Amino acid sequence: MTTNTPLNCQSVSLSPGIWLVWGNVVFSPASTTTTTSFYAGISTTSATFNTNAGQRIYGTTAAPTANILAAPPLVVPISTTTTVYLVGGSIFATSTQTCGGIINYLRVR
Repeated sequence: MTTNTPLNCQSVSLSPGIWLVWGNVVFSPASTTTTTSFYAGISTTSATFNTNAGQRIYGTTAAPTANILAAPPLVVPISTTTTVYLVGGSIFATSTQTCGGIINYLRVR
């Protein structure tokens, strides 16, 4: 990860329909990394948070330990097969940090 830059932590390709998508981002800093805040969200645009603040979540920490942040559920209407991303971002210093996660989805219609 690069500080203050959104990154795809996970993705899934979904077929046409209306989907409810949510997930959990796991942030894993190196032992010397100092993280001040982190974000998670669902998006249909690669490495980009939705502009609506209600479609992402923000957290803070002072400990250099792994943190898990739940991305809020998002209803995603899809007309053609589309990749949906679990996006994470954080503000950190000193060393490195990675992200991973689980993306969940349920076809509503």
